[in-house]
Amino acid sequence: GVFYQQQTNSSYPLFCDISGNTVFNAGQFGMRLENFYNPYGGGIPYHRVSNNMIGKFRTTGTAQTFGLYFSSSYYVAVYHNTINVDNATTGTTLTVSPAGNRALYFSQISSNDSVANNIFAIGNASATNAIPVQFGSTTTVVNVNNNYYNANNTNLIRIGSTNYLAASVATAWPSGGGTGSKNINPQFPSSTDLHIGAAVAATALNVNLGSTISACPYDIDNQPRNPIQGTTTPDMGADEKTTTNVGISTVVSPATVTAGGTYSITVRIRNYGSDAVSNIPVRYNLNGGTTVLETYAPTLNGNDSVNYTFTTTATFAGCNALKTWTALAGESYLPNDSTNVNIGGSII
Repeated sequence: GVFYQQQTNSSYPLFCDISGNTVFNAGQFGMRLENFYNPYGGGIPYHRVSNNMIGKFRTTGTAQTFGLYFSSSYYVAVYHNTINVDNATTGTTLTVSPAGNRALYFSQISSNDSVANNIFAIGNASATNAIPVQFGSTTTVVNVNNNYYNANNTNLIRIGSTNYLAASVATAWPSGGGTGSKNINPQFPSSTDLHIGAAVAATALNVNLGSTISACPYDIDNQPRNPIQGTTTPDMGADEKTTTNVGISTVVSPATVTAGGTYSITVRIRNYGSDAVSNIPVRYNLNGGTTVLETYAPTLNGNDSVNYTFTTTATFAGCNALKTWTALAGESYLPNDSTNVNIGGSII
């Protein structure tokens, strides 16, 4: 996992931004973050922990596991993270160490923090006494709203010494999970793929329920959140849900060429969206010549990738500009359609 302790004191704080990380196969802590003092002495801007995906924990036995763990943390904004604590550790009780797992934990020695637009999940039915979120007291945070809590028991959130059940999930803080919050299963595709599941999108339970946060205009995949696409509310979690969105993520080969040589061109097609697509138009253009038009016919599932080798080969010069792209009609986001590379001869 990730351990960070701010090496300053409260008189000389630093601004910290811990964003865009994928953490899998951690032990007891996905991220353990300590001693975040008031940035610039006034609390604005907040320290930011956003757009992180944390899951697939390997701790077993009775050891308590934490997705995000904060201690002595002040003015921290926890926005658009997806955390799935999916190991089967068996906490002895809800409250006494070793207690059950927590996707998010703030110690009592924290204050003025903000938590919004996250997915906090307990992803294993065998994890006893687990609660998605625990705050040390009602003064730990000043804002909690629009979060998803998913648990395998009736306890969704613990605030101070009080446990709140599913009926209080959307009750305004500090008497529940916060306005706009939900309790459903995000249906992640796998333990190492924490994008929003296709079945959730089909029922519209996890789409456009978050509140706009200007500090997070893009998701963990660098796709724009919905405000940039013209609507007013993004999706919760690190993944901004898109239904139809494909592109060329990389040129696989050739990496180097010999002038005058003829080569096959292989690219990686990625489906960034949730919907399965087929008959994807794929294109390449070498050095401004004739554009080659082909089609990848098989079905490519959401959040999946595949290598495609063009049937039409190309004769390369010594130095080359290769443009590759997809041209799927009606997709939601065009800037990630293409990948352009320069390819030269090998250096011996």
